[in-house]
Amino acid sequence: MKTLLISLAIIGGAAEAAPRPDPCRVREQAFISPAGEAFRAPPGSPAPVATWFAGADRDRDGRLTLAEMQVDAARFFATVDRDGNGEIIPDELALYERSVPELSLYDSGPPDRRRRGKQTPYGGPIGGGRYALTNVPNPIAAADLDMNRGITRAEFGAAIGRIFATIAKTRGDLALADLPATPQAAMLAECAARAAKARR
Repeated sequence: MKTLLISLAIIGGAAEAAPRPDPCRVREQAFISPAGEAFRAPPGSPAPVATWFAGADRDRDGRLTLAEMQVDAARFFATVDRDGNGEIIPDELALYERSVPELSLYDSGPPDRRRRGKQTPYGGPIGGGRYALTNVPNPIAAADLDMNRGITRAEFGAAIGRIFATIAKTRGDLALADLPATPQAAMLAECAARAAKARR
């Protein structure tokens, strides 16, 4: 009997020490940059927006200017513009979209157990907007303002300018802390707070 009690105590201790499952049931954090580049990280790791910000902040002063965001966007534009002709054509856009599943419009918002079976509210985040600083479902496709199915460098640069103005408002530059939380990041913070409260 004594051996049984010791065994049960050991098993109980092992169960307590086991890592708890992610209460938000998120397999991966994701961030879609203003240019449409996807950054991902496992749950519990630093937010992927920080990875993007560090790369875009070229002078490493902890502030992001429009010029730096434009340079970062031009770098990513060149990776999507596979033939290097200065325009992203439909075939190149399709290749990009296949590589970024977060852009899918058929997912009904940030992964949240409470949302299961619910429709996304009108005006709510969709597509890449669930993981981005602004609710733009596909940042590259959205830059095609003349609707000719091609996105030029000039169109892309103008789109990045609009996104920067939306986020920065009257500021000339942005710190990481100035950036709005993405819908997924906000959901994860809320979910973690609920889980912590439930454990008290």
